[in-house]
Amino acid sequence: MNRALLLVLLVSLLAFPLVPDAWGHVEDGGNAQSRIVGAYRVGFETYPLFPTAGGDTALIFSISDLSGNHVSNITASVVVAKEGSVLQRYPQQFYRYGDFSVQHVFEREGLHTVTLEAGSGLRAEFDVTVYSESFLWLVNYGGFIVFGVVLVLMGFLYVRGRGKGNMDQRGGAQPSVGASRGYFVRSVLLLSAGGALVLFMVSPLGVSLEEADLSFHMMVQHLGLTGGSVLVMFGGEYLVLGLIGGFRGSSLAGVVGLLYGRVILLNRRLNAGGRVLVPVVAVLLAYWHVPGNFNAAVVDEGLHGLMHVSFLVIGVLVFLCVKVLSLGQLLLYSVVLSQVMMIGGVILISTPVHLYPFYPLQQQRDAGLIMAAPHPFMVALVGVYAFSRYFWRD
Repeated sequence: MNRALLLVLLVSLLAFPLVPDAWGHVEDGGNAQSRIVGAYRVGFETYPLFPTAGGDTALIFSISDLSGNHVSNITASVVVAKEGSVLQRYPQQFYRYGDFSVQHVFEREGLHTVTLEAGSGLRAEFDVTVYSESFLWLVNYGGFIVFGVVLVLMGFLYVRGRGKGNMDQRGGAQPSVGASRGYFVRSVLLLSAGGALVLFMVSPLGVSLEEADLSFHMMVQHLGLTGGSVLVMFGGEYLVLGLIGGFRGSSLAGVVGLLYGRVILLNRRLNAGGRVLVPVVAVLLAYWHVPGNFNAAVVDEGLHGLMHVSFLVIGVLVFLCVKVLSLGQLLLYSVVLSQVMMIGGVILISTPVHLYPFYPLQQQRDAGLIMAAPHPFMVALVGVYAFSRYFWRD
């Protein structure tokens, strides 16, 4: 296992040079959009890249001919609208050069339309998504917070489970009577945390966030559903152990203990090393992130619900895998997942193809950045583990 981990570490390190190149390979730079209108190419972007409600935003335009030569001495006006209603119309103004900007303050969040109207019938429309500051904070850091919390809790539970153990050699659950109260407390905490996480992801607020931003939908929500499901499963296990210890000798404790033991033993026999369920998790994750399947789920409520259920099921499968994997195996699978995510992220960042057309192209690139970001942390984690295994042995 140590050799396999070092091999994955070396292969992963080879991917580091890809990341800076991919991050810099953004078509036209930043969040730029372009339209070809007749004999002209009109470029547009905003500064800051993510406009916020109530903040100053520069609407930056660049007009050139199809050969790339900038147009000069133009008269143009700018119209800002939302849902078909004009919010602001900036009157025609003479610009010496084809590169110019207009300062604007968006009063409301959501999707806006910015229209440039110039002489000779030149008219170009651009979509601008305006965010709240709290939403941007959630999108930028929410996934890492959820990932970190779930990882820490899983590590804590894994270490405690390995240290004390819940099963005897025959597979029967053997918690002590005195431990049942602690099991109940952990159960309540984990069930509450996992349930709250899942409920938030499917709440009206969670739905509005997923509709507004691809990164939240693809990363934060899916990770939240999976992580919440994992926490609920661990909470359910502690509840079972508490019932067995608290009602020792009763028929209820006997039946629950027998069923629990059978499930654990069956998982150990059929899923040793994650050989069955890890591939199932990989297939489910890949299936729902294929652009065609993802886009279909966006517009079909039934498929969308099935997608959410699938990520809850993934959480159950991850829980069962954690029960049969060593720490080294967990790190190995985690770094492989982060490697695949990084490759997918590079594709989203670099491709000019609009793979997820229900979201702005810039959000596709932002999602790619978030997908690629965990990779160096996972590589560092594996490196620390491999170093400790080889150099800190007794």
